[in-house]
Amino acid sequence: MPEVWLIDLPGQRVLVFRSPTPPDYRELREHRPPDQLSPLAFPDLILPVAELLGLGT
Repeated sequence: MPEVWLIDLPGQRVLVFRSPTPPDYRELREHRPPDQLSPLAFPDLILPVAELLGLGT
């Protein structure tokens, strides 16, 4: 299942778009520290949002 992650550095958040359908996505979730994310393609991989934003742990 395709997904897109948009890393919003000024807003210190990660937007995750899933379930694409023309003309947009059915699912949008906003994540901020201290949340953790896992990509659909690698569900065992856990990524801290703080690290994705370059904020460290």
